[in-house]
Amino acid sequence: MSKIDKHQKISSFSNSGDLIISANDDLNSKKKIRPSRPLPPIPIPLVRPTRKPPVPPYLFKLTEGYTIQEAAEGEDSHDLELQDFNFLPIYATKIKDQAHSLYLGDSPVFGIVVIAIIHPELGKKKVKDSRIVMHKFSRKPREDEDEDENTDETPVDVFIRGVPGDVYFSIPFRGLKPGYNRRQLIKEFQEHIKDYQDTTFELIKDPTLTTDLVTFEQNLIQKKYKFGLLLRTQEAADDENAIFSIKNTTPNFEEFLDFLGERVVLQGFKKYNAGLDTSANLDGTHSVYKTFKDFEIMWHVCPLLLYSDNNPQQIQRKRHIGNDVCVLIFDEADTPLDPNLLTSKFNHVQIIVKKKKDLSDDKRTFYEIGVASKKGVGHHLPLPPKSRIFEKGPEFRAFLYTKMVNAERASYLALAFAKAISRTREGLLKSLIWEKYHHE
Repeated sequence: MSKIDKHQKISSFSNSGDLIISANDDLNSKKKIRPSRPLPPIPIPLVRPTRKPPVPPYLFKLTEGYTIQEAAEGEDSHDLELQDFNFLPIYATKIKDQAHSLYLGDSPVFGIVVIAIIHPELGKKKVKDSRIVMHKFSRKPREDEDEDENTDETPVDVFIRGVPGDVYFSIPFRGLKPGYNRRQLIKEFQEHIKDYQDTTFELIKDPTLTTDLVTFEQNLIQKKYKFGLLLRTQEAADDENAIFSIKNTTPNFEEFLDFLGERVVLQGFKKYNAGLDTSANLDGTHSVYKTFKDFEIMWHVCPLLLYSDNNPQQIQRKRHIGNDVCVLIFDEADTPLDPNLLTSKFNHVQIIVKKKKDLSDDKRTFYEIGVASKKGVGHHLPLPPKSRIFEKGPEFRAFLYTKMVNAERASYLALAFAKAISRTREGLLKSLIWEKYHHE
């Protein structure tokens, strides 16, 4: 085999896989050179996407203003825990019964704020509940400290209640010794959290503040939920007024209603009625009611609401469902749904449930699910399984109600609701706490 000059060029590959070398201009012929080993494949550079590909629509049309929620990675990875979103009674369940000190201040950054510091048990280390630890902070060393100095640190639980929300976390206090005083605790806290270094805190010794902090939570924590329920048929697939005008249900829809909850007579109904008339049948005669965990849930079932012959827009029905944050659509149409079809500004999460006729039979029923949320709604769990298919049964019911409750809570993070909730928190902090416990 002859030696190849470095100036020779690869011209092409022969049909047999031999390299054909094209020599310099002074050569009159091309020489074949058979490689001694198989040629490696030509490397193809891997092009990584700069952003995640869009989530497929899953029963929805991709449209502006909405995001389609992704599915879980597996079939059993959904988590049926209720999410916090500042709607859990953290003070009542985690702090009230522990020895702690309460401090009241008016922050130039966050407004009225209450700090609860759990009295540390020196020499003992605590293991925190990871679902409650929302933020962690670290403190820069003091000027007279060596950053690597081996100083004793005591983990201390701290709870902050302010206008933006509640935060519960642990931070390491340094230099605490037996006999520490309560003012030393707030001073140590301010050295950790710079946002409160310019806030003057007063130690509140009045024990009734504990009761008022629990009352604050009771005023904000929602125990009753109302959800909208629409039936979408092929005849009324892409017209909002047509969907709200459906009077007759279908066998599949009736089966789903029986699965969803208890069919109740509205006249004389004494439990949570979600604004439905219970005295003169002004909103229809029946609805669907369910207790889930410690919540009461009433459905605004569109075909069961009172129908108006002279009102093609069905304003009375829209008055209820148009004010529901989360709407479930039982879909019997053949085309994807445009979530912008529902024009209410209050509807923030839409969940489609569709019967899988190809999987269902007389003994078993399967449903497919899709979730669309307006931009600004927080990430809400549980995620649908990878197949997005459930068999009708207790597991699907628990998934659905957990999803609806978490979705409504997550919707309150959206701009349309966040400002109102902040105003409510500010008003409660002022009337329940500041005006009662602050001393000039």
